[in-house]
Amino acid sequence: MSDLNASFEAGEADAIAQGLTVLTAQPNQLFIDLDSDDAWLVFQQRFAFCQRDEDTGSPALHVSAQWWSRSGRPHRHIVLESRCTWTVEQQIMWQALLGSDPIKEYLTLLRYYAGIMRPIRLFQPPNPHDTDWYGREDEFLF
Repeated sequence: MSDLNASFEAGEADAIAQGLTVLTAQPNQLFIDLDSDDAWLVFQQRFAFCQRDEDTGSPALHVSAQWWSRSGRPHRHIVLESRCTWTVEQQIMWQALLGSDPIKEYLTLLRYYAGIMRPIRLFQPPNPHDTDWYGREDEFLF
């Protein structure tokens, strides 16, 4: 097992020990990891662009879940879904385009090339009604 894969597995074990659920992206999902308010603004602008008419080839994305990351505010995690399906490389490209953390996306691509067939993951807190994790409705806009 490579150091990258071992680190990946250790991070998942740590998240599970903290009571978080490890989500694995399905081919029609994008997992967005935003690490700053600036990244949030980039996401909002680019997400709006991706909402164009599906006849033009747009992915027609919609938000299916969002929460603050375990790093705390302003770090956000957003799950997007579409009627389209993508390869892992396409998912990573869309995530990066939408402003997701570029280091995370780079490491995800390395894990894929190292043999992890479904490397796109996010850690989700257990209670969607906990505003410490999920925030107030006005904090996300979607």
